[in-house]
Amino acid sequence: MLRFISLKKAWDVLRSVSAPSPRKKLIPVEHCAGCISAEDICSDIDVPGHDIAVFDGYAVLAEDVFSASPSNPILLRLIKGSSISPGEARAICVGDILPSGANAVVPKEFVKEHDSFIEVFRRVAPYAYVARRGEDIRRGGVLVKRGELIDPFRQALLMRGLIEEVAVYEKVNIGLIVIGDELTRDMNQVREGKVLDVTSSIVSSILEPYAHVKDYGIIPDDIKEIENVLSRSAEENDLVVTLGGTSMGPKDYTVRAVRSIGDVLFHGISIMPGRPAAVGKVHGKLVFVFSGLPVAAYNELKLLLEPFLLRRVYGSSTRPIPIKARATTRIPSRPGVIETVRVRLMIGDSELLIVPLRSRGSGILSSLALADGVVVVPEELEGYEKGEVLNVFRIGDPWGVVYVQEDIS
Repeated sequence: MLRFISLKKAWDVLRSVSAPSPRKKLIPVEHCAGCISAEDICSDIDVPGHDIAVFDGYAVLAEDVFSASPSNPILLRLIKGSSISPGEARAICVGDILPSGANAVVPKEFVKEHDSFIEVFRRVAPYAYVARRGEDIRRGGVLVKRGELIDPFRQALLMRGLIEEVAVYEKVNIGLIVIGDELTRDMNQVREGKVLDVTSSIVSSILEPYAHVKDYGIIPDDIKEIENVLSRSAEENDLVVTLGGTSMGPKDYTVRAVRSIGDVLFHGISIMPGRPAAVGKVHGKLVFVFSGLPVAAYNELKLLLEPFLLRRVYGSSTRPIPIKARATTRIPSRPGVIETVRVRLMIGDSELLIVPLRSRGSGILSSLALADGVVVVPEELEGYEKGEVLNVFRIGDPWGVVYVQEDIS
């Protein structure tokens, strides 16, 4: 019989074990997209390095044109120097450095130009149509934090900050083992009564930003073969994930295999779906034993492995921002269990609305495919009432870090 521990106690265990230490390497900034930063990366420069124009027009002193209007044009003398004085203006293009003495740009469409002077028909505020020095990047400011995934926008920011090389982590290696006589990856065999393995594809895709996943294929329900592949995978990787065989049925061998050649740290956790999850050790490497059912495996990965990788392995401080929305119906839950409910979002008259997906079983793949996000019901509640405003996390966000109640880095 399983003895279910709370998520908090599960994380007490995960805090107490050693985590893999990924290596660091320096790579050219051109190749850093998709990598995880190994340190806080700061800028040595201001960008822009000077006040610059963001419109074609005329550099002016804003105070000179405060009273300008179509019925009261202000006349300014045109000059060509590197500085202007009150009563003067200079033609300027997008990206040009503002001349000394100027503090604004008047766009061309609000000006009539003559040979030696201009008429300004619209007032501008100080620094209108100007990008201030350091407005985009401030010298000494953090461009990318340690543990952050460098996306194309952060990569471009690093390039704009003239960062030539970036310290990144080498991704850890995770062995993935799928277990079950009934499973196949051959669609033709589904017609013969086999079950198509889709869970491994979901897990691999979620882990891809954090790890190199080595797929050991589908292993039959044979405890000796499971032990052999577990042992080999633990020797060849930093972590191991298994899918299937987590419960207490006669053919659920995975936890027994871990116990036979290693240690089981816990088996059974008060989350739904995914209660039979386990974590153990084989050859000193952590083994995350997850369900073979897609929704349960997703929930276990989000609450256990993804936060472990982010916080303990890579030291990331990322924290997803929830969307606020109102429940259109009661969302029931079982007390004593943290339950993850897949939901759709609809646009109401003046707010977002939550529509829970009716099918909530561990194997209902459509509840993940159709979901916009998840609502997590804490263990002390029996659900949420209709009309409550709740937090909704996007389905792909690393929302599990929110439910790790203490610093685990």
